[in-house]
Amino acid sequence: MKLTVVIALSGAVAACDSGPAFVPTPTTGQAVLGVPRPSRPIALNPGPYWLQIYGHALSDNPSEPVCAPAGVPAQGTFVNALVRVERLVDEWVAQSVPGEGTLELRFFDAGSGIGGAAVAGTVSGSSRDSEAASVRPATNVSVTLGGFSQPAANVRGVAAAGSFLYGAISGRIAFSDPSGASSSCPLVYWTLQPVPGTARIRAGD
Repeated sequence: MKLTVVIALSGAVAACDSGPAFVPTPTTGQAVLGVPRPSRPIALNPGPYWLQIYGHALSDNPSEPVCAPAGVPAQGTFVNALVRVERLVDEWVAQSVPGEGTLELRFFDAGSGIGGAAVAGTVSGSSRDSEAASVRPATNVSVTLGGFSQPAANVRGVAAAGSFLYGAISGRIAFSDPSGASSSCPLVYWTLQPVPGTARIRAGD
């Protein structure tokens, strides 16, 4: 199952010292400005999606900072958030489904990128980790995202083949659990893909 592969890959990446091929533009603490919005947005199907957000525990790359303190929370720096994606004029909005959190991810087509269309946007709010069908149980970890000089964190990424998106988020990001254990991350990674069986690839818009 595709979801199984992606979740396994994401979890492995979060625990090792190398990030995905996507290298984020260094915009930490800066608003996403000067990015033109084309009249034709990315072609996606509205519906339920998995938004995965994860940070590194180890890294030897200065451009990929780690979450600190290391090993906190004990169950890791990874959240699988259940969101609903809708189109709003020239951008897409992904929001937590009721009872799952307050996340709001907004992104738009930012031109050509390596491996697909480049995307840019913002994300804010919080979400608990959700059980990914029968693939893995939910943990007790939550993530909270915000910016430095603005309410939302910055999002950069790539819309790859089909309805799979991935990239990086920079801002004030924290993973925590009910015991109060918390780690801070200036940079984390994200993926977005439809919940299996609820969305199909659309050829155009």
